Amino acid sequence: SPKHLQSVLDTLAEKSVPATFFLVGRDVAAHPDLVRLIKNAGHEIGNHSFTHPRMVLMHPSRIAQEIEQTDAVLREAGYQGSLTFRPPYGKKLVTLPWYLSKTQRPAIMWGIEPEKWSGPIEQRVERIAREIKPGAIILLHVMYDSGQGSRDMLAPMIDAIKAQGYQFVTVSDLLESAIP
Repeated sequence: SPKHLQSVLDTLAEKSVPATFFLVGRDVAAHPDLVRLIKNAGHEIGNHSFTHPRMVLMHPSRIAQEIEQTDAVLREAGYQGSLTFRPPYGKKLVTLPWYLSKTQRPAIMWGIEPEKWSGPIEQRVERIAREIKPGAIILLHVMYDSGQGSRDMLAPMIDAIKAQGYQFVTVSDLLESAIP
């Protein structure tokens, strides 16, 4: 939702960190200004399907519709960059990988998901700092009302990762750097 986006963008700007926002098409259709705000702040946008369904055992035409409809609303909202795809729930089986391969679009997965961990923010930030490695992708849901914990974790997490000498890049930059 747009109401939480500005605080996230402010934190990223303050820390000079580029990010990739995987957006759900129906959210973009309802709030096309999200795209402008994210793009103008210098971040990358990815496709996260139109309705956020589980895409396992889904018919190829429905998979195509979910992805292409989201591409269309992102383009209509003014996003010009390349569009990577993050499967809802991280689920991909047979048809989705086939479609992504056919359309030469990588499925972006993640390695660190601190929202699944319990404990106070400090403990979760320490665990991220222990688990971080070159090429790691950290999954956070910061734009929804339920994401307050992730918004609170964002600045200390960035500081802890930078303290280890890592730098932040967008998903496209990570793909281009060919870190395994």
